Amino acid sequence: MKFRHLFEWLAARAALMVFGFLPLSLSCRVGAAAGWVAFRLDRKHRRLALWNLSQSSANAGPAGNREIVRKLYRHLGMSAAEFAHQSRLTRETLGSFVAIEGEEHVRAGLKKGRGVLIAVAHFGNWELAGAACALSGFDVSVVAFPQRNPLADRLINGIRSASGQRVLLTGEAAKPVLKALKANGVVGILADQDVAEHGVFVSLLGRPASTAHGPSILAHRARDAADRLPVSRRPGPPPPGLRAADPPVGGSRRRHAAGLGPPDARRPVSS
Repeated sequence: MKFRHLFEWLAARAALMVFGFLPLSLSCRVGAAAGWVAFRLDRKHRRLALWNLSQSSANAGPAGNREIVRKLYRHLGMSAAEFAHQSRLTRETLGSFVAIEGEEHVRAGLKKGRGVLIAVAHFGNWELAGAACALSGFDVSVVAFPQRNPLADRLINGIRSASGQRVLLTGEAAKPVLKALKANGVVGILADQDVAEHGVFVSLLGRPASTAHGPSILAHRARDAADRLPVSRRPGPPPPGLRAADPPVGGSRRRHAAGLGPPDARRPVSS
């Protein structure tokens, strides 16, 4: 075990304990403040985010791009605070934490008996998508990329599992995913991962972006319904909202990428 891994695990566990100890509303404010501090200190990733925005169709100019990235950091801090409270969610308290719209589209897909594959993106609080679906009574499996830090990996997956999600790791997930779909379950997968030259290039915010073709292949093989599940934070309680796409959109990565573009490109997160 590397000392760095142990330090990162201790820091993450301490942060989650602090966030989890505070009331949710206060925890989110502290998380937003922590995100602002990270925005000021994390020069490397801040500059990378600003450059990416400047090269995209969402380019809002130097001042506008800086505001978008600042809100992104604040949003990630708030998402971390919400994640710390996620393991305490129950079916009874779910409604006070998250609102789900379009649940009927998922249930309609399940009526076909071949399962539903849900494409989620790193947009809004994506961790809540799987937790909310599982606590709503669906048999949910989520495909997760292993973290470089195995201690952090166990910590994160433990919180995911606490809400009833079955965690499948990439690299060994194909058969378990097909098995879950065959059992008429719901499978969630982050479909906006950069897989470089091994992926399918689609247009995202005016630029070619590499994304995995696995979700499309799995949907085709299983002949299941495929949905997008955008996650957005709203003002006032409950904090985030989940909205299933209006009809199932098929397995096309291009359609999924189009669903992540304008008009929300200039305001990807709420502050």
